[in-house]
Amino acid sequence: MRDIGFDMREKWWGHWMTFENGLTISIQFGWGMYCENYDNVLKRPFGDEPHDPNCRSKDAEIAIMYKGDMVTRKFIDCYDDVAGRVGINKVADIIYKLKNWTPGKRVVRINLKEKNETTKN
Repeated sequence: MRDIGFDMREKWWGHWMTFENGLTISIQFGWGMYCENYDNVLKRPFGDEPHDPNCRSKDAEIAIMYKGDMVTRKFIDCYDDVAGRVGINKVADIIYKLKNWTPGKRVVRINLKEKNETTKN
């Protein structure tokens, strides 16, 4: 199990949070992640490509892990091990739910389509 706290991943432009209950959430928003920076070559961290070290996004890609397993779909109504283009308010809702989860407790999945922010201006 990961230590409780925050982790940064080199060249990923995001972070991981691990809670006392053993759940870990990955919140990523750099180039190639399912967020508004997906195609932004200036955010690209690989090779000798130019990149912007100050990465910012209106949404993020998230994944949830527990005891080494991907459990994103247990907590979020999505079709993959990662949920993409998740707005900041939904990320906050998910963090709150994960922090308060008790192992063995029934989970009501978060619907990302309800009141989800978009990156459209």
